[in-house]
Amino acid sequence: MSVIADHILKFSQLSSSGNYDSIEQPERFMGGEDYDLVRHTDSAEATLLKFNRLVNQWRAETRHMSSVEDICTHRAYQDIINMGDVIVPYILRELEKRPSHWFWALTAITGATPIPRTFQGTFNEAVQIWLDWASQAGYNW
Repeated sequence: MSVIADHILKFSQLSSSGNYDSIEQPERFMGGEDYDLVRHTDSAEATLLKFNRLVNQWRAETRHMSSVEDICTHRAYQDIINMGDVIVPYILRELEKRPSHWFWALTAITGATPIPRTFQGTFNEAVQIWLDWASQAGYNW
């Protein structure tokens, strides 16, 4: 991991845990040159780091939940949804590599519902339907 990425990850962990006042005060975590590095980090790298942090938090805090509604209304999952359309390729990559309950997020972000209400197939078939839809919709992941 690059020095910049390492700083962003630490910064994200501190800000999400509430260990300092706000994200508006990063100099309390790192001052001078380190802070300047974070401010100039590529936004795609920062987006990916934030997504990965939220996914890891979501997975850790919901792994023992059985209710799909509880899993999908978890704060970290909702934060992922709030990242918007830019995050869809990351979700699709995650869905393809480690299938999980990403359908709710994909529908919330894209407005798409490629799985019919009468669907009687398996979870893996539903995953493939979403991946096929995304490919046809022009998403690259």
